[in-house]
Amino acid sequence: MLISTGGPSWVRAEQDRPISLQIALAALRSLLGFVFVLAGADILIQRGLFAEQFAHWGLPAPGTFSLAIGATEVVCGVLLAVGALTRPVALLLATIMVGAFFTANCGEDASDWTER
Repeated sequence: MLISTGGPSWVRAEQDRPISLQIALAALRSLLGFVFVLAGADILIQRGLFAEQFAHWGLPAPGTFSLAIGATEVVCGVLLAVGALTRPVALLLATIMVGAFFTANCGEDASDWTER
């Protein structure tokens, strides 16, 4: 069974997927959104600890930065989980994750973080 309605071609392409694939992708999207909600909530709950780590990495205004990152992860995680604005939200979350990867590993010897 296929679900198809009018609209832009990329919307039709997504809606022309079999219903089982749509359900599986929605479940994965919701799970990933939930992970971001938990990660963001952890940052907000333990803001002091994250602010210290952000300061250690040399990020500006670590307290404000940890609040902004935590809130962004929670809000974007909820939007991703419910399927609202998925493309821009996914782009923003991917940008945060790339920044986190390079910031957390900045200045460390490559052998230190590849052996974790």
